[in-house]
Amino acid sequence: MNLQQKKAWLGRMVSRTPAVPFVDDATGCTIWLKLEYMLPSGSTKDRVAAHILSRGVETGAIGEDTIVVEASSGSTSIALAMACAVLGVRFCAVMPENVSRERLLIIRRYGGEAHLTRSADGV
Repeated sequence: MNLQQKKAWLGRMVSRTPAVPFVDDATGCTIWLKLEYMLPSGSTKDRVAAHILSRGVETGAIGEDTIVVEASSGSTSIALAMACAVLGVRFCAVMPENVSRERLLIIRRYGGEAHLTRSADGV
């Protein structure tokens, strides 16, 4: 699969969260609830990551030899690590050293790297 095909697949992954009806008996209204927790990494940041990376692929700013780097305290880096894994490009998160171990493990599970900065210095 080439990068354009992977980009299209990524777009489909983050656009297919189900919606369920909730009937409010007090008003008789039906409210449709989108189950965003069912996004691939479990975060609404998946949509942002997919959009940013898709635009990068479209414009040629992201190619197969690109390393995507992002400074974050967590959820955006997790979403970018997941999206980069789909695209097959390298990802590196720059995070403060006091970030939770679980966030680091998730990023690494997606194949991303994490570089930690001193907590006192922030990201």
